Amino acid sequence: MKAKIYSITAVIFLILFFTSCGKKENTTFSIEGKLDHVLPDQQVVLNLPDLQQRKNTPIDTLVINADGTFKSNYELQPGVYLINVYDSVKFHIAANMGDQIKINVPPNFDKKHITIEGSKDTDLLSQYDEYRANLLNETIRKARKVLKEASDNNDEEEIAKASAYLSENVLIYRKKLTEFINANLKNSIALYYTSTRWEGEDELPVLDVLVNNFEQKYPDLRITKLMRERLEGFKSTSIGSVAPEISLPGINGEEQSLFDLRGKYVLVDFWASWCPPCRHEAPVLVNIYNKYKDKGFEIFSVSMDKNEPAWKKASVVDGIIWPNVSNLKGWDDKNSPVHKYEVTDIPNNFLIDPDGVIIAKRLRGEELDKKLSEIIL
Repeated sequence: MKAKIYSITAVIFLILFFTSCGKKENTTFSIEGKLDHVLPDQQVVLNLPDLQQRKNTPIDTLVINADGTFKSNYELQPGVYLINVYDSVKFHIAANMGDQIKINVPPNFDKKHITIEGSKDTDLLSQYDEYRANLLNETIRKARKVLKEASDNNDEEEIAKASAYLSENVLIYRKKLTEFINANLKNSIALYYTSTRWEGEDELPVLDVLVNNFEQKYPDLRITKLMRERLEGFKSTSIGSVAPEISLPGINGEEQSLFDLRGKYVLVDFWASWCPPCRHEAPVLVNIYNKYKDKGFEIFSVSMDKNEPAWKKASVVDGIIWPNVSNLKGWDDKNSPVHKYEVTDIPNNFLIDPDGVIIAKRLRGEELDKKLSEIIL
């Protein structure tokens, strides 16, 4: 195996990772493959991903022979890995003990036509990807299209209805996706791959059982620890929990604190200028804000932007006049509020009562209006 070390931090991390693998005969898998199109000075790199932090650590550069073949044996923990071919196509595998993974990459580097054999867990990962993509099209993307049309027509009544329709489809999507995971990926290494999509109060009991069972089978794996941390993070921001503090610079550069809004009902809204569904929902939030702002209600927006001019321009265009903060690091900062709140997609929001307790999540349109009308006198 030809190791390529990228930084001192990577060296320390990899030493810890390699030496925690246990007995070699229980932790070895191999990767071999064929590139139908060989390019000079290009590489195939094996990466260890942190799916929650959205970061990849390169751990090996595979040697490509003149005929396009490559092969390496690994003494690594079972886990999910990212293979980067020529920086042209990237795909995940779920490697388990004893796997002899065979990969074929077509000349056009079309991800849809890459074949992977020799790994049951990677097969399950692929089935999950296909199911999720189809379910996403049937539910959330379909509803977002309806919301976009209503927003383009500037029809406030239809925007509110479309927003509520989107909320319904988000719930359907989460429920069905969790059911698929529970039915097909129990104790699979690919379970970690699904953890970026875990969310929802109703799904927590099912996910808790899945992680508990996985811990019993694989107590010492890195991904076991990461999934447990992910689940405990959800519990810390579940309904009934005190919302974590958020203190970041606002549009004018001054620090703004969520805790300073204690005594009011606050909607913590995660959004970004580059997020079409967020932008389409902005008129709904403006209407709701104007309706309840003098009755003890506030919005606290957290932008996932990295581009400051884009953030500021979108804020003006969308009429955001309430507290609106960002560290301009997106998901990259491990201490970002997006990680404290275990947010993996946007738009996303949390409704907090005057004592700072989370009382609802993911409320949109008529659903948010109805909830506020019930609790604000």
